[in-house]
Amino acid sequence: MKKIAIISFYISFILILSYSHSGKTDANGGHWNRKTGTYHTHNGGSTNTYNGNSIKANTSYYNSTFTNEDAGKYAYVTQNANLRKGSGKKYEIIKVLLKDSSVKIIKIEGDWANVELDNSTHGWISKIFLRK
Repeated sequence: MKKIAIISFYISFILILSYSHSGKTDANGGHWNRKTGTYHTHNGGSTNTYNGNSIKANTSYYNSTFTNEDAGKYAYVTQNANLRKGSGKKYEIIKVLLKDSSVKIIKIEGDWANVELDNSTHGWISKIFLRK
């Protein structure tokens, strides 16, 4: 009986470890899960889980009020973010844009901005990661 209890404890411990992660967080108390493509917080951060459609965040952290009137203007990336081949999470990632990178806005489609980098690379980034 004692052996079964010890084995059960070790199995439970291993399962708990297998579901955990490093938990490094950004200024909002959260981070992106690269496997699921979602953003989530720990310990009461200021944002909720991001499911690809909406995010509730401190509006001073980002400004997603870009429109097509901003075409030709430059914006800055608020945190490391994926540049994609299309306007959605289903599209392949071209590269990761680093926080404070500047991008030129080409056009806006819904929650996504088509941007151009200094090296003439074009791609799409979610507007929530851009500020004016």
